[in-house]
Amino acid sequence: MSDFLSQVIQEQNSNTYNSNRFAAGAGFGTIVPIDDSFFFNPEISGLSSLESNSRNLTSFVPYFGYNFSERFSITAAPSVTWSNTPRDTDLLEPIFSISNFEIDGRDEIIVGARVSVRWRL
Repeated sequence: MSDFLSQVIQEQNSNTYNSNRFAAGAGFGTIVPIDDSFFFNPEISGLSSLESNSRNLTSFVPYFGYNFSERFSITAAPSVTWSNTPRDTDLLEPIFSISNFEIDGRDEIIVGARVSVRWRL
């Protein structure tokens, strides 16, 4: 496991966008109860780095969740992310993905999965 972690850290440090630490984004979603325990939580979000050569990410995730209690739940879903970069050589290299589809040198679609644990205050 430590070899894997060390490789991830090296790859992230070699990323040309690693020094750009600021981004702005927004998202929209809703929680649709299915029954007392299960719910559907579709979300769409966008994120853009704050620089002259900004990278843009747009993501859709149709979460399904389970409430263990009034305040604690888990969710899981496939995700689809569109990545757009200003230069032909700056496509993302995600740590985990199910499939990547390069559209051209600047655009790609990344299919992955997301899991979350939620605690409501």
